[in-house]
Amino acid sequence: MSIFAAVLATALGQNIQLERPVQPEKALVWTSPARPDASLTAGMPSGEGWTEAEWPLENNELPLDHWLALSVKVERTGCLMLTCAGHQALACNQINHPADPGAIGAMTWPVPMKGGENWIFIKGTGKRLMTSFRPVAADNPFPVYVSQYDRAIPQATDLTETNALGSMLVLNITGEPISDVNLWARCTFEPNQKYVGRVYPEDWKPGEWTTGETTSIPAWGFVKMEFKLKGPPPFKRDPQPYPFELEVRNKEEVIGKGAVNLAVREKSDRTWHTYKSEIDGSIQRWIHLPPAGNPDKPMPALFVLPHIQQTPQNHALGFEPSNDHHIIVCWGRRPSREAYKQELHLESLLETIRKASQRHNVDPTRTGILGFGDAGLCAFELQKMHPNAFTGIGVVSCFPPIDQLTGATTPLDQLPGRLAMVGF
Repeated sequence: MSIFAAVLATALGQNIQLERPVQPEKALVWTSPARPDASLTAGMPSGEGWTEAEWPLENNELPLDHWLALSVKVERTGCLMLTCAGHQALACNQINHPADPGAIGAMTWPVPMKGGENWIFIKGTGKRLMTSFRPVAADNPFPVYVSQYDRAIPQATDLTETNALGSMLVLNITGEPISDVNLWARCTFEPNQKYVGRVYPEDWKPGEWTTGETTSIPAWGFVKMEFKLKGPPPFKRDPQPYPFELEVRNKEEVIGKGAVNLAVREKSDRTWHTYKSEIDGSIQRWIHLPPAGNPDKPMPALFVLPHIQQTPQNHALGFEPSNDHHIIVCWGRRPSREAYKQELHLESLLETIRKASQRHNVDPTRTGILGFGDAGLCAFELQKMHPNAFTGIGVVSCFPPIDQLTGATTPLDQLPGRLAMVGF
């Protein structure tokens, strides 16, 4: 194994061993309006629609719906990891992967690698491409890779035992499907003994291995795997990491390893919470800003809906805790401009509102929803679907088509529920 691969493996907690990136030797652009199906099937460019191009592309941009073919050469067979962002589709050696999920950073996709020339096909979105191609080391010990990309994890609360759910993306880097797979986790945090029995609980217990549900991973594919996060209370005063070690197990055999650290928050801080969706079993999240003073009685809540121009974290930073109500920033399955038309997105928002209301002792008779920009259309649509569920809605920097969404011809103040509109 090369020094580069050894350093990378150490940084990833022995999760995977990768060799140095390989650079494309040829670049072709598909100029025909038709899809290059023959080339994708053959695993190499064919036909008269391909034109030579300079690599890297100008401004690293691949026009919308255009196809790019890149040739990389390696000396052996194995697995090639394609790191890519800004694409609609990705293919190599008859293995097809879907569009860029749109999370922060770039996802890594496994494909078979053959000795000699390998052609990588990328369909553009009109955005900048981010690419890197690395072979998995020949002596890599594991058939799966635990990725940090697009993970869904909560944040821990100071001096409170952790008992939550998370999910990690796990990739099968072989040509065979793997069944009966679980993701196990164990908290490895240990408090500084000088605090135990004074300001840290004396009856603390070390973390134990826990597991999520059993699943299967297709050949050259990936799944989001659920796991349980259970551990002793973190201690923010003594700034140690709050780590969990991860093991992917196929029955009794460990076939992959990883690690994740949870950020630790004060009880009054903005904090990520997770739950398991009843819609599809995925792990979903929200950010909670508790009322100042943390009263025990039911309190009103303002639910802030997500929009495409801002991350939930930045959205939450735009609010200060209130003495009078909870503030809860929903996530709701990565939003899009057409999210208000998508049943899954709307149902996910409703499910998040219901779960968060139960967990945080929200007064169900005093809940409002707020949407900025495209999220304002979601707020309007939710009000249309459930006119008696919310005390009021706020729509900011958005002018929804009221007649199309509600069928209303009456003045706004006569619509079901209450509406506030602010335009800039």
